[in-house]
Amino acid sequence: MKIKDKDKIAYLVNKIGESSKFWKSVLKNNPKMFNQAFEMAKIGNTSSVHLSNNSIKIDSILPNYLSVKYQEKTEDLIHYEESFIMETAKKLVEYIKKFNLIGACTSIPYFYKLFMNKNNIELDVEFGIYESSRGYSIHCWNKYRDKLIDVTAFSQHFNVIGSIIILDQVIQEGINSFEYYRADRLPTNYIKLIEETTLLESSLTQTAS
Repeated sequence: MKIKDKDKIAYLVNKIGESSKFWKSVLKNNPKMFNQAFEMAKIGNTSSVHLSNNSIKIDSILPNYLSVKYQEKTEDLIHYEESFIMETAKKLVEYIKKFNLIGACTSIPYFYKLFMNKNNIELDVEFGIYESSRGYSIHCWNKYRDKLIDVTAFSQHFNVIGSIIILDQVIQEGINSFEYYRADRLPTNYIKLIEETTLLESSLTQTAS
């Protein structure tokens, strides 16, 4: 059942503060901001909604990104680990090609990280998007001590073929050049698009119920 605007206003007054007149003004002048504030209040994240001088500001709803904190190691050990990564990543590429695993970027990097953990090698998974001449898409890749490892870029949906990169080295040149953006470092236009999509999804779910 769709929640009425007057009930949303009463909820915001109770959870965040300010008067009903204030929230009526926000609803009239900026319905997107009004609904975003309501969604944040529903999940208990009222600290992200800032009110001052009859204005409202809402922090990004994207989560913070957590990455591996690499330990200090000798140059010999780092060299050994990089050699092991280079060898196993190439075999992983062969596996992806053999079974034509298109669009496996949201699973392969995580399995590769688990494999490396079992071999006592710290490996990170970064999630975000890639941007190419064909547009952009959600994507995941690995990092080792800030060096890029992307073994799935060449096997994307919609015939997008990026370069295979292992430890910042291009192993196989792709047709499409990628720009990588981590989830917590997205350009402003992407953040706005994701937030609008998230709020739309929430609104549609609420209407359907």
